[in-house]
Amino acid sequence: MTAATPTGQPQPGQAKDHGRAGRDLKAAFASAFVLLSAIAGSLLFWKAAFMMIVVVAVVLFLKYAYDQGWIKLISPAWRCVIGAVFGIVLIATGEGVRKRIGAFASSGLTATGLATLYATVLVARHIFELVSAGTSFALLLLVTLTGIGLGAKDRRLFMVFLSLASAYAVPFIVGAVDPSPYVFPGYLIALLTLGLALAAILGGAFRSLRPTVWAATALLGGLWIAK
Repeated sequence: MTAATPTGQPQPGQAKDHGRAGRDLKAAFASAFVLLSAIAGSLLFWKAAFMMIVVVAVVLFLKYAYDQGWIKLISPAWRCVIGAVFGIVLIATGEGVRKRIGAFASSGLTATGLATLYATVLVARHIFELVSAGTSFALLLLVTLTGIGLGAKDRRLFMVFLSLASAYAVPFIVGAVDPSPYVFPGYLIALLTLGLALAAILGGAFRSLRPTVWAATALLGGLWIAK
């Protein structure tokens, strides 16, 4: 006669079934997590793509408005104001995308906004002649420092690099190179100090800024002396 198994104790087969069920449940949860991560990643991608589509659509609309002659109805000063507001809105939108999605997704919007501000100031200076060389220099320098600050905050090397390059080019673009033996050399030294400080503080890939700012300072300083 077979001995009875004490009541309340699981049978050996039942223990195996419980173990298998636990492993199956863990595998199901893992599969669900992978699926949800993929869906979330695709949603983030489409959000970023949607923002870029909006930017392209606005650019195409402005081109259409120009072709139809609508923009000619707006005075040059107001055209520059609208361009500046549009650039600021793009930067603000980029910062919103950065907080919700990430720095990489926002880089396109932020860079487009900075480029819009650069273009607006240059148009106001060279085409419409609304501002002086000194004013345009100050405005472009402000945009440059904004780009450096936004790039350094999120460790976006490409944005910092482009902003520093723009800072070196600004005096020549707006024609505001001061012949004084103190002003322009002081400006170059300030940029050199800023670049070296960013390389030291941020480290990593930002160390590549050191040879870049040294070379840019030496090159433009040499051009200024030769001129």
